[in-house]
Amino acid sequence: MVIRRRFLLVLILLLGGTMLSVSAHVRQRFSFPRSQWVGVRRARRVIGWPAVRKAVAAWIEAPGDQLILAYPVGPGGRLWAAQLADWLVALGVPRNHLLLRPRATFHRNRLWLELEAPP
Repeated sequence: MVIRRRFLLVLILLLGGTMLSVSAHVRQRFSFPRSQWVGVRRARRVIGWPAVRKAVAAWIEAPGDQLILAYPVGPGGRLWAAQLADWLVALGVPRNHLLLRPRATFHRNRLWLELEAPP
């Protein structure tokens, strides 16, 4: 697991990501619009999104935290979040650190990545 995190960190830094300092008690939230998701076929494109880079960098800095994928309610939102979760797992984020969570109050065209300390 340490090797995976180091690999992700190096990958993020190589692609121009920046490290964020994260407190285990502070929740951070990053979002991106559905329009960015159209035609995703390459990992480099997923990693290139600032919201994904920042959220993964924050998660790397806070080893015990979970990465929450908060999505708009409905089948389209669930599918979108599940696809992003699959990409994150393929890029080295362990599945047990990801949680998909529907949010009725969220804008239907945005997906949120939240860093949250476990209960």
